[in-house]
Amino acid sequence: MTGLVTEVELALQKALASGPGGSDAIVTARAQHFAQVEADLKARFEARMGEAGVRCAFDVGEGRANELLALAGRFHDLIVLEQTDRSRDEYNFIDAEEAAARCGRPALVAPRAAPGQERPIGDHILVAWNDSPESARALHGAAPFIQQARSVHVVKGRARERFPSVTRMPNMDIGSYLRRHTANVTVESYD
Repeated sequence: MTGLVTEVELALQKALASGPGGSDAIVTARAQHFAQVEADLKARFEARMGEAGVRCAFDVGEGRANELLALAGRFHDLIVLEQTDRSRDEYNFIDAEEAAARCGRPALVAPRAAPGQERPIGDHILVAWNDSPESARALHGAAPFIQQARSVHVVKGRARERFPSVTRMPNMDIGSYLRRHTANVTVESYD
């Protein structure tokens, strides 16, 4: 597992400092602060992974979180995203849908929890399905989680792909498919 921390303000300040009237002192102070935050996050991440017996790496990126996740996610099997609060971080807000679509990998969005309260990840899974190859790749990438979930809820959208030569469709019901892998599956159509 790789932990990725993103820093957007430092990237912006570096860009501003290189222009007329820019201040290297501000960038230096911000870089020192971020280095301490980075060290703290790395130590906590490595400790948690060590407790769980998971091999890990830790990396840092400067820029918007969605852009960094889109790039870094392409080199990983799964991206796990937190749900950030847009009102607290308008510019570096993580849009899970955008990040997952741009990196082309399955995404697990961690549920929001009240401060100090942990919520189990993977008990309840939401699948967005529209019969596309992208939906199929994401679904198969999430198979280990789906098999262990207590419930899976599918929101089924309209299929985008057309097959004009097909006059009789085989049984292609996403609910039936998933029930072969886990018991508690519900499907809701969304048009």
